Amino acid sequence: MNKNHCKQENIRLGTHGEDYGSWMSNPVFYIIGGIGVLAAVLAVLSFYVLHVAVLGVLFTVITIAILVLLIWITWIRRQYAFGGGGIME
Repeated sequence: MNKNHCKQENIRLGTHGEDYGSWMSNPVFYIIGGIGVLAAVLAVLSFYVLHVAVLGVLFTVITIAILVLLIWITWIRRQYAFGGGGIME
């Protein structure tokens, strides 16, 4: 019995051209960003044009929440990118 003892190299994903793209596409960011801009515009209109402070505060809170969401999903996308945080490797 002849066993061939070869040392196998470790294979690192992403080094052989396996770029499968991102699990979160760019239109997701465009939609969330657009909703955030819309909420910001509605907040400004509520304060200065309609003079309804309750709506202005509500839209301001929504704008801040969407901004936090956008920052969070951007960070997550970077962590899962092949050239980013290295989770996919």
